[in-house]
Amino acid sequence: MGGAMSTAVAWDVPGTDPLHDPHRVAAARRLLVEVPGPAAFDRLSRLAARLVGADHAKVTIFTDQDTVIGGYGLPPGVIGGRRC
Repeated sequence: MGGAMSTAVAWDVPGTDPLHDPHRVAAARRLLVEVPGPAAFDRLSRLAARLVGADHAKVTIFTDQDTVIGGYGLPPGVIGGRRC
């Protein structure tokens, strides 16, 4: 029997910042392009709000900016907002 295989991820490696990990940023950017519209993320946030008994929830994708891409119970103008 062989030993356990170790797979390090960005947050496991000392001195790395997972928010700036190029693989994570690339995967987040792909989500912004590949998921057609906010409907799926709106459903996800509605489910999250219902599960925890909250009045609102949002889904944010972090690339080099954070972008709110879906939400439930949020005021107008929040979804699609970008912050650096």
